[in-house]
Amino acid sequence: MSEVILEKNSFFEYSAIPENEPFWVTHSKQWAKVIEKSFPQIKAYIASDNRVINSETSFLPLYRIKRPLNKISWLSIPYATISDPVLNKGTSAGQFLNLLTNHNLTQKCKIELRFLSAIQNTNDFAVCNGYLNHLLYLDASEDEIFRRFHRTAVQVHIRKSLESGITIKTGTSLKDVGDFYRIYIQMRKELHLPPQPFIFFKNMWNELYPHNHVELLLAEHDNKVVAGMWILKNRWLYSFEYLARACKNDRLRCAHFLYWHGIKRAISRNIPVVSFSRTSTRNTGLDLFKRRWGTRVVPYHDLVYPGIEEKHREDKHLFRIMKKVSPTLPLPLFRILGEIIYRII
Repeated sequence: MSEVILEKNSFFEYSAIPENEPFWVTHSKQWAKVIEKSFPQIKAYIASDNRVINSETSFLPLYRIKRPLNKISWLSIPYATISDPVLNKGTSAGQFLNLLTNHNLTQKCKIELRFLSAIQNTNDFAVCNGYLNHLLYLDASEDEIFRRFHRTAVQVHIRKSLESGITIKTGTSLKDVGDFYRIYIQMRKELHLPPQPFIFFKNMWNELYPHNHVELLLAEHDNKVVAGMWILKNRWLYSFEYLARACKNDRLRCAHFLYWHGIKRAISRNIPVVSFSRTSTRNTGLDLFKRRWGTRVVPYHDLVYPGIEEKHREDKHLFRIMKKVSPTLPLPLFRILGEIIYRII
């Protein structure tokens, strides 16, 4: 590989890409449409050795972000659980990244790459290991997988959730997306975290649902939606991306209920891996919760170029302000603030 082509996503042709690891939903052209329609400051590009993206191509979706004060940076891939490069056997990741950092469009710009795989020969990049993924390998029967769960912290709560009167519903419309988001934004406010704008979920639904890459599970109790889980999927991975629940203490065990139903669906479809999505190493409670499902913990390797150590998200000024003001805002203002923040971060 002697050069990297870096151009807008629309200049590339996708041709017969197999849905095998590491190719993920967020490597697709549909994901580029989701991001560009949801966040006007972000434009989709691809770094590749070929203008035709197929099973022989080495490529990485890369997004150009223009922030206030005309600061331009590059990110792979926004809001993605998996954003590793897809490389053919003749290309090393180190070689690919070296060509990328020397491209005329990326020079003097910050480049942030969020990889699940460890990459060698990245001396020009600072590495942050502040996040984890928890992967559950579905290599046994449903009963055997259930027995791998922590007995008192998971198995007991699943059984209680199944006896609590909750029922499962599969979302099929934008109305269901709205029901999910109504609960999701309330939970984000309780956690003092900025909510992604509704348009992001709407665009995911419109672009990915027709291709069978998104699934929405809703938990109902007394004819009301009380929790939901937003899932991305392809043939090799079933990823629990966003969880929403109406009750902070979760007395109905909605989280256990939804996780278990999601795992059972992945098993029934012969999808070999379930992801519990990205988790901060600082969130020790959530980390422990996900470990107790018999998962394998895999650290993320977030690379930043030039090699200046990046602050953890929770140490950034904007994040601290959001944590402070969230409890004081009425829900409509909280939602607007989230829309503003996601236009500038």
